[in-house]
Amino acid sequence: PPAMSLINVLVKGRTIDRAMAEAGALVAHLRSHARLKVLGPAPAVMAKIKDEYRAQFFVKGRDRRAMREAVLAALAAHPELRKRTTVDVDPVSVV
Repeated sequence: PPAMSLINVLVKGRTIDRAMAEAGALVAHLRSHARLKVLGPAPAVMAKIKDEYRAQFFVKGRDRRAMREAVLAALAAHPELRKRTTVDVDPVSVV
């Protein structure tokens, strides 16, 4: 198995500022976990699709279960983001 796991989290919003702010709120929650490394948030590679802006960040770590639970806890703390957030565990592509 790979030495590190990766989770790609994509947050959608009506403006890029809103998408970045909401992704930042999730990142702030995740950074409280010492064993996780969070990269981002940043505008997604394709930042705008059909009048919807996207921001993304990555969670890196060795314990996939702990990473998954941390992302779920962050989303539980921000239930309004659940419908606008896509979580991809061990993504094949990050575009």
